[in-house]
Amino acid sequence: MFLRLPTLRRRTALLCALASLAAGVSASRAGNDIVAGNQVSRGEAVWGILSYTRWPSDPNPVRLCIVGSTTAAVSIRQSASWLETGRSYVVKDLAPGEAAVQRCDIVYVGNLPPDETSALLQQIVTAPVLSIGEGSEFCSAGGMFCFEDQSGSTRFSANLNAISRSELRINPQVLRLSKRLRPIGS
Repeated sequence: MFLRLPTLRRRTALLCALASLAAGVSASRAGNDIVAGNQVSRGEAVWGILSYTRWPSDPNPVRLCIVGSTTAAVSIRQSASWLETGRSYVVKDLAPGEAAVQRCDIVYVGNLPPDETSALLQQIVTAPVLSIGEGSEFCSAGGMFCFEDQSGSTRFSANLNAISRSELRINPQVLRLSKRLRPIGS
């Protein structure tokens, strides 16, 4: 399958932006994190990871659920232009304890108590639901991708164990860009 030129340019720009984010290029600590030089918000990074994700059956519309408190919600809602042409999306809030498997293709987890995070991740552990959250604790709890703020910069990490248990396929280019987490205890 050949990519149309605008999509190819957008994907190339996205890979450069994700590479900057993975390298920890200076960014603000707010929810609208901007990567210096590339002007990529955290929301655009979320949609970018989504664009390199393949589901067993392509969701249309893509249902992104936000759970927990986060300042990134506005950025996520405003940044859906990273999606490929012809793909629609729905962004909605998900209350803690609500069934994510039936309602979401992507779950973005903000600030949640650890027990609620664990319960949510247990619901979706083998389902085709992309999980992205805030803080390294999210990946340690079983989330697929997490954004971490460290010394004034933002990075994203991938939990390869969680990704491999899922039915989703993530493009290896995105996985190479992320800082891989070491297993707990090593």
